[in-house]
Amino acid sequence: MALFTDIESVIMRMREQTERARHRLMHERAQIIAARVGLPVPARGNPLSLTTNKFTPGYGTAGSNLASIASQKAPPTRRS
Repeated sequence: MALFTDIESVIMRMREQTERARHRLMHERAQIIAARVGLPVPARGNPLSLTTNKFTPGYGTAGSNLASIASQKAPPTRRS
């Protein structure tokens, strides 16, 4: 029975470590996206900012994306 208890404790420690790493990566991702978009960098203790920023820049902001698409040139046509 002690073996199972040891294995369970190791698994729980690994799970906690994985969760901490996941939260850290989500926070870093939110900071990178905020810096690219020009928004203020979210605070470390604000978990709401991590869940609201699920889309990469350009996918969640249709208005700014349409303006950039309209200003792009059409691709060159091939002549045969």
